Amino acid sequence: MFVGDKELFKKVKKVKLSTILPKHKFPPGFDHAIIDENNKILNFCSSRYSLVQNKTILQPIEEYFNEKNIKFNRTVKVINNSKFYVDYIINHRKDSGDVKGIFPKISIWNSYDGGTIMRHEMGFYRLICSNGLTRPEGEVRKNSFKHSASDDSNKYDTQDRIINILREAKAFIDNCDNDIDKFEELSKTKVTKRKISSIGEKVGLSKKIIASAEERYDLEVSAGLEYINEHGELVTNPGCNKNLFTLYNALNYGIYNTNLKELPEKKIEKDKKLLNYIMNM
Repeated sequence: MFVGDKELFKKVKKVKLSTILPKHKFPPGFDHAIIDENNKILNFCSSRYSLVQNKTILQPIEEYFNEKNIKFNRTVKVINNSKFYVDYIINHRKDSGDVKGIFPKISIWNSYDGGTIMRHEMGFYRLICSNGLTRPEGEVRKNSFKHSASDDSNKYDTQDRIINILREAKAFIDNCDNDIDKFEELSKTKVTKRKISSIGEKVGLSKKIIASAEERYDLEVSAGLEYINEHGELVTNPGCNKNLFTLYNALNYGIYNTNLKELPEKKIEKDKKLLNYIMNM
């Protein structure tokens, strides 16, 4: 069992508010509630809101990975007991030239409060900074799904959705070397730390993000930074080369480690904008 299974796969149900508060009337569109197994109300909604539980989406994906002998680690971020950000980090290291410690990552998002649309994205995970990297393919297609249909139609839509996720995940895992090649192209362009502020300002990043990126750049290009590898071993970074790939990762680190209260979808949009700008330089 993974850490977080209890929260991720908790039981939830949609109930009529009239069954909880029989003597009350409710505003239009808010006559139902989503309640978890701990009797926490996660969302007020209409009768048209179709609840899609995490297990309905995630368990078929994990079963597929296991059947295909695709080894993975799952990380979960939960916000307010109702927003779920799940990353499947595929245990297949992608090293090429200066691009090291990179793993394919499939992200699945879902919510029970209507605040996060169900969606999936493909990207990468980098060991040394424990951050996600967007794909160097221009604007990544955003696949989203609203919880607003009849229960019958939503059931079939969800099944189609899962099939599509599996198809795209397999294609991404099989062909992500093309993305790694583009990362390696970035590593061939030499830069200095001074370039961080100009790029950060061009894409609208805050001064705090830029300052964090400059500090991170110094750490990564110097020898001695310690981190845990995929085998759980403590390793020491010999020092990254001063190139555009290292610079991108420094700014990426600043995005994900500044303003920790910012929702993941906001951070990934900043990351996409940053990488698109760097790829087009």
